[in-house]
Amino acid sequence: MPDRFVAGARDHGAFYVIGDESWVDYIAEWDWMPNDGYHGMNFRFQNDDEYYLIDKRGGEGIARFYRRQAAWTQFAQGPWLWAANEWYRVRLEVSGDSFVFRWKELGDDTPFNQIDVGEAGVEGQDANYADGGMSNGGLGLIDNIVVGETEDDLALGVEPTGKIPTVWAGLKKL
Repeated sequence: MPDRFVAGARDHGAFYVIGDESWVDYIAEWDWMPNDGYHGMNFRFQNDDEYYLIDKRGGEGIARFYRRQAAWTQFAQGPWLWAANEWYRVRLEVSGDSFVFRWKELGDDTPFNQIDVGEAGVEGQDANYADGGMSNGGLGLIDNIVVGETEDDLALGVEPTGKIPTVWAGLKKL
């Protein structure tokens, strides 16, 4: 397996990338505890200077989509009313040149497709990068990431958080 750490050209350290150029359209969900600083998730990662980013910066209640291509270009923003030291469940849908990010409080059973993006998320469009994996960047914490091609891929037979199936799946890959 190739080294999935990509050394950063700037002072942000290294990215740990999951997925590769075979990842085109996908849905990712994860638990996210933001921090007052910058914190984001890179996607359709090409290299350490070319990728998309969904993030929040500082203490403001805004989520933004950016394209990194030698410089930062913001192409969409929407509300993310987060609180320090609180976990959220988030979803990123990547399909063609369209991207949708939604958030909800951890433990909220509302299906993501019933969450109004105008109230709890952001939609964006950009056609620069057609494929690539994901990586975490910045301050804050992530946990329990699940990625699939369709919504059905995300439906697990058990709740894996902190359970033996999660650990066993990791051990089986070794």
